[in-house]
Amino acid sequence: MKIFQKSTHLRAAALLIMAIITCDQALALTPPARSGETSWHISAATATYDTQRELYVARGNVVITGGGTRLEADYAEFSNITRDALATGHVLLISGEDTVTCNSIKMNLATETGTIYQGTIFIRKNNFYISGDRIKKTGAETYTADRAAITSCPGDKPDWKITGRDIKVTIGGYGYAAHSTLWARDLPVAYSPFLTFPVRTRRQSGLLTPRITTSDRRGFEYEQPLFLALSPSTDATIYTHYMSKRGVKVGGEYRYINDAASRGIIELEMLNDDKTDDGTTATDQWAYSSTPVRSDSSRYWLRSKHDQKLGWGT
Repeated sequence: MKIFQKSTHLRAAALLIMAIITCDQALALTPPARSGETSWHISAATATYDTQRELYVARGNVVITGGGTRLEADYAEFSNITRDALATGHVLLISGEDTVTCNSIKMNLATETGTIYQGTIFIRKNNFYISGDRIKKTGAETYTADRAAITSCPGDKPDWKITGRDIKVTIGGYGYAAHSTLWARDLPVAYSPFLTFPVRTRRQSGLLTPRITTSDRRGFEYEQPLFLALSPSTDATIYTHYMSKRGVKVGGEYRYINDAASRGIIELEMLNDDKTDDGTTATDQWAYSSTPVRSDSSRYWLRSKHDQKLGWGT
């Protein structure tokens, strides 16, 4: 009797596997989970299952989900023994708030470690992008790469980026790069044999991303802000703005929040302008049609704003 029941179960399992192999419609699979481990789910247009290796092979609109992780691809292999996944074609990996887009990926979904090929990692907490041909995810929040580019700007041509070799990044800590180059779009502007940069996800004091531009009126421009986290409800930014044709402008902003309906900002900028407008044609290239003659080189700009909910319900 027991032998008959076992044989019946085997035939039922075989029929189920055959149905999975030949099904043309989108299907959903739930590999059996071990006690205490994350349960994984697979959906795809078609799929096969190797019983000896416990290996699922899925094709067409593949989606693998488990816990806070979601993996999408055109083709994927998933081992129910090791939790290793191989995915190729329009790969999208979502892990918590972070996303990975790439051509292919080999990763253990349980340990979140593996290799990303020709891809970009977006770390949402600090708006951070890491792009490279081969990036290794060595832990939940650690990455390494032989060669990669780092930026906080989206798109294929960011306003700035840092490229380097032997890159190591720890989210919530620091990043390190050798032979690094700072780029302003397609223009290399600075080189360093070794670079350390913060990859913090919490609000803290430190240097912000520099701004590098050029213009006819100001020449080459470099602006370097310094952010100061003064308290949970107040902060400030101090910056220097170098302009090759005009001089150095210094400024600062102070921001505060009293409550949900009360907040404000105070800003001050100062510049000893190398160019003035005395009203003659010799200086009209430095004139502004919207402002009076600027014969004094000293420039000051103080402004502030305060938002406050009025006491009579408005």
